[in-house]
Amino acid sequence: MNEEKLHSILTRVQKPARYLGNEGNAIHKDFDLASVRVCLVFPDAYEIGMSHVGLKILYDILNRLPGVVCERCFAPAIDLEAELRREKIPLFSLESKRPLSEFDLVGFSLTYELTYSNMVNILELSGIPVWQKDRSAGDPIVLAGGGCTMNAEPVADFLDAAAIGDGEGLILDVVNAVREWKLGRQELSLRGRNDRSNPDGSSGSPRPFGARDDRRKLLNSLSEIEGIYVPSFFRPEYNADGTLARMVPLKEGYERIRKRIVSNLDSAPYPTNLVVPNIKPVHDRIGIEIQRGCNRACRFCQAGYIDRPVRQRSPENILRIADESLKKTGISEISLLSLSAADYDCLVPLLAEINRRYEGQNVSLSVPATRTEKLTPDLIEQIKKVRKTGFTIAPEAGTAKMRRVINKRNKVDDLFRAVENAFSAGWDLLKLYYMVGLPFEEDSDLEGIAAEGNDSIEICLRHTRRAELNLSLSSFVPKSHTPFQWEPQIGIEETKRRYNHVRNNLKNRRIRLKHHHPEMSFVEGVLSRGDRRVSQLIFLAVSEGCRFDEWQEHFDFSKWERAIAKWGIDPAFYLHRKRARDEVLPWDHLFAQMDKTFLWEELERAHDVAFGGEGRGMRKGPKPLPDQLPGFTEDCSVARCS
Repeated sequence: MNEEKLHSILTRVQKPARYLGNEGNAIHKDFDLASVRVCLVFPDAYEIGMSHVGLKILYDILNRLPGVVCERCFAPAIDLEAELRREKIPLFSLESKRPLSEFDLVGFSLTYELTYSNMVNILELSGIPVWQKDRSAGDPIVLAGGGCTMNAEPVADFLDAAAIGDGEGLILDVVNAVREWKLGRQELSLRGRNDRSNPDGSSGSPRPFGARDDRRKLLNSLSEIEGIYVPSFFRPEYNADGTLARMVPLKEGYERIRKRIVSNLDSAPYPTNLVVPNIKPVHDRIGIEIQRGCNRACRFCQAGYIDRPVRQRSPENILRIADESLKKTGISEISLLSLSAADYDCLVPLLAEINRRYEGQNVSLSVPATRTEKLTPDLIEQIKKVRKTGFTIAPEAGTAKMRRVINKRNKVDDLFRAVENAFSAGWDLLKLYYMVGLPFEEDSDLEGIAAEGNDSIEICLRHTRRAELNLSLSSFVPKSHTPFQWEPQIGIEETKRRYNHVRNNLKNRRIRLKHHHPEMSFVEGVLSRGDRRVSQLIFLAVSEGCRFDEWQEHFDFSKWERAIAKWGIDPAFYLHRKRARDEVLPWDHLFAQMDKTFLWEELERAHDVAFGGEGRGMRKGPKPLPDQLPGFTEDCSVARCS
């Protein structure tokens, strides 16, 4: 892109530093000399995407490869999009300012369903055909990865391929397949120049460079890679009632997709030369993944199932990453990342060592929200040695019954003990997170949420009169590959009623109730539980002007309502219908290692708890989710305390 033109445009938009590139530690390689060119796209604003650990890992891995260029792109804000359309300039990468259409591989990180509209808009702005069926061999391969691809069907018609599972090794195989395909095309092109016959031996002009069957060869190569799903190699068939009858594989031996698994985190690369953003990101810190997966098996939590098995990074490796990252970036906060950080085998000794090493260096340390029963005085003692912000706990449900229903075994006494320990150590802000709309929930369970908030603030006020409590509610969305995947989602008006029921039972003005936008949860439910027909809805929503739906200030439900009216399918079919045990679900052919029977048995256990006390399924205690599910043969590496 012409630099003068770019600078002229950036003078007319807010936060132009989002689009400049040239950050500290950004990697610039020769685009024209590269054999494979990859652009990693995070379909959200720069300051959100630059906080994403997965993007940082892939950026580091790919740029270490000789002959591979890897650059970045983020969703342009509304003002820049308008300028690009007015000037007829395609969306470009940060590093070389090349249009995304000039890359061989465009990889999207899909971590939240409400970014799907941004993804489609980015393809359109880049000049890449939005629909996979319209692309030729000259167009980039459009790949997506991240937790959302565990049900890739709602975006399947936009994708050439989807990555299922861990990306560290998978992306290397993809790049090698693209490189080999390009070499084959170059040889074919050279033969065509030297021989007037076609590659199949027939006479006449050589086959046009970029024919669709040429691209299909690459898709076939990608389908041979463990963890790669090629949607065009499957055809959905539907019953008369609209339910899915079957996903018909169009390639022999390619019936189900196995999740790709990195079995040992210590042997997996992890970046320390992090790009230092031009503007403050949402999470301005060095994020270190200490553990992948979770053995808790909470029945609502998709990540707890799709990220199995549990693997831990060794303390020695974590400390090395911390040391190198601090030296190379100047960032002064370390965050230890995990679905359940307190389950890391030696968290307290690790925190103690980090505190000892960086004492007096103005380095702060944060640990994400953890389970109440794990917030021991020893753990709190280590956390309080650095900057004390709000103390965050996620009880998720407000009664003992509902905690058993969701298989979260902590007790209310654990919550109150954790609050007591934290506020006696000097905290003055408490954050509690709950869900409403869980299966088998009753009004008494909502009243339990309010009661726990009321009792918690009283404990806080015994230690400081400045105490405040932020009580956050979100609407439950049933997700794929969980025991609740068959359950319906409550509607918008019922969600609002339940939020208000909690609010009306709060008694202290120091409790601030916050809740998720019910209409956003409605759209999320359609996008996360839908089949391939939902791709058309997303396209219509983008045509209506939907952008940044994950931001409450940009979300416009009326645009989605207009798109739904044009789509012609009742969203209740996906949202408010309890699905039968034997129904073919849109994601059944993905994540081949997951045992669907096991998930159904867990749903029955939840039902037994809700309607029969401990219930038939619970008398023997909770059925544990094994580290090695059927098909999980990889060893998992566990940290060792030393």
